[in-house]
Amino acid sequence: MKNIDTPLIVGKGHKKKDDKKKSFGYQILGFGGGSVPKKYIVACGGAQTVTDGDFKIHFFTSDATFTISCAGNSAGNNVLQYLVIAGGGGAAGPGIGSGGGGGGGLRQFLGICNPSMPEDLSAPAGLTLAAQSYPIQVGGGGSSQNNGEDSIFGPITSAGGGGSNPSGTSGSFGAGKNGGSGGGASGGSYPSPQSPSAPGGTGNTPPQTPPQGKNGGNGYIGYPGCHGNQGGTGGGGGSARSTGSSVPTPNPADYQRGGRNGAHGYAIANSFFGPAAPSYGEVNPSYSCTRSFTGGGGGGVMPSTPQYPKGGGTGGYGGGGDSAGAPFWPSTPQGHQNGDTNRGGGGGGNGGSGGSGLVVIKYKFQN
Repeated sequence: MKNIDTPLIVGKGHKKKDDKKKSFGYQILGFGGGSVPKKYIVACGGAQTVTDGDFKIHFFTSDATFTISCAGNSAGNNVLQYLVIAGGGGAAGPGIGSGGGGGGGLRQFLGICNPSMPEDLSAPAGLTLAAQSYPIQVGGGGSSQNNGEDSIFGPITSAGGGGSNPSGTSGSFGAGKNGGSGGGASGGSYPSPQSPSAPGGTGNTPPQTPPQGKNGGNGYIGYPGCHGNQGGTGGGGGSARSTGSSVPTPNPADYQRGGRNGAHGYAIANSFFGPAAPSYGEVNPSYSCTRSFTGGGGGGVMPSTPQYPKGGGTGGYGGGGDSAGAPFWPSTPQGHQNGDTNRGGGGGGNGGSGGSGLVVIKYKFQN
């Protein structure tokens, strides 16, 4: 009796039905129409790694290393999306009408539609990198008057936000510093003559396409004869989203003018961050389902009088620090808020430090 496990014999030179799949030529050399299996990116590193569907997302909140052990072998499976945010600029102070610090530079390829940010349409392609280790630098926020530090991932560098220079006396002022986003200008003090606005710092320095940041707001020197209540007022810090608020030309009837607000930051769709979205960025009510970064710091003010109290500027959404309201003359303005950690916000006028940056890397690891 034949063994029931014996394969069916079709004729001379027969083979098992599935021998073709196991042959050397079919599997190794590709005879018979076989294809090379797809390979996806395999990588590690970061303070936090989350999975969102077919994607992995790595978050770097401080300097570290991103190691790629497999770079992927086909289009779409070898592309890295990224968000690189530099540290925010520090505001001068405490002083007289200190400008707010600029938000850190922001460069990105998100791989998603971000309707509130039309700049995304001109963003460069994602990165394709070889299998090796890449140092990640997360820029720290700038201390008083200083620019924030750059953030770096591979070939992508985002420049630190511009700080604000201190204001002087007798008509002098401090222009905002250039950076990823420009710092706000500081105003001068009484008894200066009426003067053209002090210029805010230039953003997108060094230049990138699309721009990594915008300019800081202008400040001004005080109006003559108005005592301290109309002394210098600082411009708001710029952000990756918009230019910081400038102080309009002063006039004698405008004694209550407070510090200018910092620019609101760049809003990024929650879907880019996956389940970790609530842990990063700041909510801007104007853009639902987004997280904001690189807000500019609010501008500071000259000391007030009881008759004409003035408030400090508010930091922009995205981690910009507020500048506190000025106490009454002849006190020196005190009080500020620092830019938020890992949001790249500029420091609030009158001495706030900038917030540190963030690097996020996202890629497809399966299908």
